[in-house]
Amino acid sequence: MSNLSLTNVSESDLNALAKAMGMSADATAKKQGSTLPRLKIDHKGVEGTATIKGKQNVPYQVVEAGQFCLERLDTDGSKIYQENLSIRLFNQRFMYKRYVRDGESGRYVKSVMGLDLKSDLQDTDGGVNCGRSSKYIEDFDSLPQETKDLMKSIKRVRVLFGLATFNQATNEKGETVSVVEPIPFVWEVDNRDAFKTLGVPINKMVTKNLILPQCELKLSTEEKSVPSGIKFYLPKVSIDTENLFDLSKEDQTTFNDFNEWVNSYNNWVLSQSSKSSDSTTVDVDVAEDVEDVEVKELTKPVKEPKKVKTKKEEAPAPKKDLGKILDEWDDDEE
Repeated sequence: MSNLSLTNVSESDLNALAKAMGMSADATAKKQGSTLPRLKIDHKGVEGTATIKGKQNVPYQVVEAGQFCLERLDTDGSKIYQENLSIRLFNQRFMYKRYVRDGESGRYVKSVMGLDLKSDLQDTDGGVNCGRSSKYIEDFDSLPQETKDLMKSIKRVRVLFGLATFNQATNEKGETVSVVEPIPFVWEVDNRDAFKTLGVPINKMVTKNLILPQCELKLSTEEKSVPSGIKFYLPKVSIDTENLFDLSKEDQTTFNDFNEWVNSYNNWVLSQSSKSSDSTTVDVDVAEDVEDVEVKELTKPVKEPKKVKTKKEEAPAPKKDLGKILDEWDDDEE
């Protein structure tokens, strides 16, 4: 006979009761996907069609390129956009990732998230650093071309966790969206220039003995282009170190939730790593725009405030890919 009581139970007792009631299997199944919204810069915009002067299906830009985009994985993958953004950071980690071409499709090799990139980080292929050497390479040009291509394909990633304030948000149809409270996000910054740009305000906090959630960052973007004519956007950031946030119990909870999310992600990477006995040599597409592929095999989502309210209408067909972001601006040589 079970000695578990259904009254006056603690949290640990509830977990034991749930297990005894056979609820564990369903709980596990529900935790196979990450619901933490993912922040990025949208380089393409969203194109729609309209009827103009009697002519139907005239294409026009519903959402301009260069805006910040937040994809909410907890709903139906809906996205919201905003030109300028205010964020508070709560956590920062570093990782490596590499896009691998596999036939007509591809996949990511990703490392665990560490506090820095000074030590080897285990990856999902059973190796470390996604194939990147942990030693400093003094003469990069002397390396074989195959090795140089591999090194260029391995991104250093600054992973930022925080709360984003959307006060002028629109959806994929260009309609205004009401966002009541700041939304938790994860942002994988893998562009070389953006990687450095986002490190500047954090370094400024360190010099002033401040910690991440005390300060507000103001974000915007600037347009750049490569010789082929493809346009892309880099973040611009300013920091307010005078008007500081008072840290609250809610901030403590948010910080703890982000840490738990990182632990869940790292556990997933380690579980994938253990399944791979040896790292294998693969063909790498070094020019792939890696922002559009997301890893979703995570477990613990950060608890969010109120959901974004959007109108239940079909979004317009996304604009066709303008081309791959070239290695000229997105590589990461030694």
